[in-house]
Amino acid sequence: MRQRYIYTYADYELVNGQCSLIDSTSQSSSHLIGCLLASNGQCINCANGYRRIDGVCVIGTKECVEYEEDGSCRMCLEEYSLLFGECRHNLLLGCRTELGDHRCADCFAPFELDSYSCRIKNCKSYNDYGCYSCECGYYVTEGYTCRKMEEGCLKYYRGSCSQCLPHYRLHGGSCLIEGCLKQTTRDCTSCGAEYDLVEGSCLLRNCLDWKDGSCLICQRNYNLVGGKCVAHQ
Repeated sequence: MRQRYIYTYADYELVNGQCSLIDSTSQSSSHLIGCLLASNGQCINCANGYRRIDGVCVIGTKECVEYEEDGSCRMCLEEYSLLFGECRHNLLLGCRTELGDHRCADCFAPFELDSYSCRIKNCKSYNDYGCYSCECGYYVTEGYTCRKMEEGCLKYYRGSCSQCLPHYRLHGGSCLIEGCLKQTTRDCTSCGAEYDLVEGSCLLRNCLDWKDGSCLICQRNYNLVGGKCVAHQ
């Protein structure tokens, strides 16, 4: 008993329950262009870049990435928003799916939905991809989001601190309190012999300003001698 088929691949057509290779030069095969799976001359599943309309695969729009069974778009490229099954250029920043009336239902990463708008937490200004400038105390990550700056850091590069504030030293992409021997997340608990521990920081003794363990300006009644503060005689 010969098996009878219901579905065929696009290169074949169903004839009396059997699969026959389609003649690519015949007109009957033209409606199966872009089709992956067909039945009774009707396409059931179209290839990427095509959408199915009334059993026929037609070339889709470049803005749409995935289609529904009825031929409407399911997902658009990131610079486009989905509105009523069609892709249109983003009118709402970061919006993946619009509801109309300037309201968004779903956002592209790294944006997050907030009261029908797409936002990035602690972001001050945006570009098409994410955050361009963060609020004070935060820096822009490689993923275009905002992350809180570490204690003592002045400037970041590719997720690591590249420059520290005065009286901090750069170590492995982080800023450590200068003169500190034991440090918690924020505060120092033990300082070197030439430093005084004051409210979680290390102050170079008798010095007002210093760098890399060498005093630049001494307190009153002290003289600067070789980077150290010596009391007046």
